[in-house]
This record gives sequence, C-alpha cells and structure tokens, in this order.
Amino acid sequence: AAMIGPLPQGHSMPYFMSDPFMLRVINANFRLGTPRHAAALAAYAARTDGLAKARIAALQLLTSWGQPSQRDLIVGLFRPLAPRDEKVAAAALSKVLPEILRTAPTDVRKQALETAEKFKTKEAAPVLFELLANDKLMADTRVAALKALVATGDVRITEALKIATADKNAAVRNEGNKYKAQMNPEGSITALGEIIEKGASVIERQGALQTLGTINDAKADDIILKWVDALAVGKAPKELQLE
Repeated sequence: AAMIGPLPQGHSMPYFMSDPFMLRVINANFRLGTPRHAAALAAYAARTDGLAKARIAALQLLTSWGQPSQRDLIVGLFRPLAPRDEKVAAAALSKVLPEILRTAPTDVRKQALETAEKFKTKEAAPVLFELLANDKLMADTRVAALKALVATGDVRITEALKIATADKNAAVRNEGNKYKAQMNPEGSITALGEIIEKGASVIERQGALQTLGTINDAKADDIILKWVDALAVGKAPKELQLE
C-alpha cells in the first residue's frame, strides 16, 4: 500500500480525497505497522487539508496501535494483528499532537484529547493548559484537556486545578474538584463537604458527594453518613436523593 503523501492539486474533490479511499489508505498504513507508517498516519492526522473523518480514524488507529482490533477496519473480517509496541505510535504523535490540539476542528480535537490522555503526551501539556484556561471553549473540551493534562504529570497541574476549581462552569469545577481530591484526599474533605452543603449547581454537589465516597478517611465517612441519615428522614435535597 502507498504511503500517505501530499494531495495533488487541481481538483475540488476527486475520488482519492473521498472518505472511502482515504480510510483504505489509512487502514493499509496501520496494518503495515512500521514506524514509518505510524509517522505517515500522524502526519495525515495533522494535515489541515485532510478530511475530518479520516484524520479522526488516523488518530484512533494510532491510539490502538499497541492492541490492534482483530477485525479489519474496512471489510470487517477477522484479520488479526499481533500486539505492537505502542511507543512507536506515541513517538510519532508527540511531534504533531500539540498543533492538532491547537488548530483542529472540534471533532478532530476531541479525539486528539483522548489520544493525548492515553499516551500521556508531555509535549502536549502547554497546549492542554491553554485549552483548559480558555473559557470561550466548550466545557467538555476543557474537561478533556484537564484529564489529559493530569495524565501527563506536568508541573502545571497544580495551577490548572486552581483554575478549574474556581471556574464559572460547573462541569469544569466538578472535574477540578475530583482531581484535586485525588492529589490531596485528606485536604479536600472539608471543601467537598461544603460543596455538598451549599454548592452552586446540582452537577457540582452530586460530583462532590461521589468524590467524597472515594476517599478512605473517617472524616469523609462522617459526612457521607450525615447525608445518608438526612436521606432516611427525607431531609436531603431532591437532587442528592437521586444519588
């Protein structure tokens, strides 16, 4: 199969630029499975003139590089591939993920965020921080950026959690509260209890209760038991009763 190369000029949408053709080329590169083919897939995923569906497929296949599907992407038949070294895919992606995250359309960026989290791509950390801090972006993008940033173990995590837990969006705050509790369980108990008591949103209050349940500490248990007792006598807020 041919490597993915530059698209010829002079045609608006020839067959070789269509989804079926590009998906076949991407699948062929994936199945051949050498470092050179991984680099080709990563390069296509980064192409601003690439088809979104094909760019997403390239990212998905690179994400599954180490444990490839036993079925062929195109024909759906059982065509098993042996496990491969996922570091090959991670190395290829490390060179392009930052720019994909910064400039790609929403759907492509969504997959790139999942890929960055899977591979803990340290090179993407600065852009992940930028995405989290950009309150003009959709909340799910910013939440995914925080997840991926935490996975990298970057030094910006502490600052990122300060931004997330103080954010105006409840979903972002909720995710920040969760990771803050993971990093400092005992130090988060009081704050989580206060959120459950008088949090500004249902999402955040429910999330705080769920997060508190993951902390193995007597103080956390006491707060949970308090709300269990309130639930038993019908004094817990309706939104918490759903939990």
